Amino acid sequence: MSSPVHLVGLPSQLTAATLASLQQTLRDINDFKPSASIELDGSCVERIDIAGLQLLAAFIKRYESGHLGQVSWQQPSKALVKAAVISGVTDDLHLSSLH
Repeated sequence: MSSPVHLVGLPSQLTAATLASLQQTLRDINDFKPSASIELDGSCVERIDIAGLQLLAAFIKRYESGHLGQVSWQQPSKALVKAAVISGVTDDLHLSSLH
């Protein structure tokens, strides 16, 4: 029997100025979604800075290292993948197969 999948839609702007809401959503997932796989929908991301990349990388590491489940992507945008490549965090974000 497979674990449930929780879809998290990411906003179009993932910058230091706009992260508070997403940060709270990710905290809530850590608290309330044990044993669920998380699928991040990055299709709407148009702009992301290093703070946004760090938040996502930290969430993935914390969620998976806590044995809460796996984190995967649903349609990461070109902007998201490009920012991850430039910043060298594709492995941390599980995006290395997409560039």
